[in-house]
Amino acid sequence: MKINAIDIRNTMGVRSVEVALDTPITIFAGGNYAGKSSLLEAVRLALGDDPVRVSLKKQYDSLVTEGAKNGRVSVSVDGTDHGITLPSGKWYGAEGASPFLPLVLDARRFAALKADERRTTLFKLTNCKVSAEAVRDLLAKRDIALARIEKVLPLLGRGFPAAEEWAKDQAKTAKSDWKAITGEAWAPKRPKAGKRPHQRSLSRCALSTSTHY
Repeated sequence: MKINAIDIRNTMGVRSVEVALDTPITIFAGGNYAGKSSLLEAVRLALGDDPVRVSLKKQYDSLVTEGAKNGRVSVSVDGTDHGITLPSGKWYGAEGASPFLPLVLDARRFAALKADERRTTLFKLTNCKVSAEAVRDLLAKRDIALARIEKVLPLLGRGFPAAEEWAKDQAKTAKSDWKAITGEAWAPKRPKAGKRPHQRSLSRCALSTSTHY
């Protein structure tokens, strides 16, 4: 979905804004009390989200700019107008909007989701569907050992945190097996004393690095 145009009248800190969004990214900039937050909240409100500044519909009159009797917000999304009139709080066009819209309007909602909920949401949002068989074939084409593939496949639907814990358990088991066989605690190999890897001096690094501005 893409917002094509925004039209706001007498809503919170915005007296009048009418802008067509014809670029991939639009940035609204201004000083304090210029109306940036009001504009963002107005767009969210027009698209069916709950207002931040009030909790009850009977308080919607406080969303009208001081000195005005009524206000309105209209947002065009993919050629369809969505909006709200104030202080009545009547919406139009918001029905049938994407179920992911609340997460887009407020990123904190997505961040507050549990890991499995975020994963499910992203898969649905991107319409990403892949079977274990397809993953097996892709890994096999990369010459990954079949035994390793079979170990990884059960973890696909459990997410990265579960895979991380599985890897830790595997490492712990391997270290225990090493000690049982060798009688020594496992430790990573370190270079022998006096055989440090070659390092270039700072001056040589500086001379061999070009900086472009």
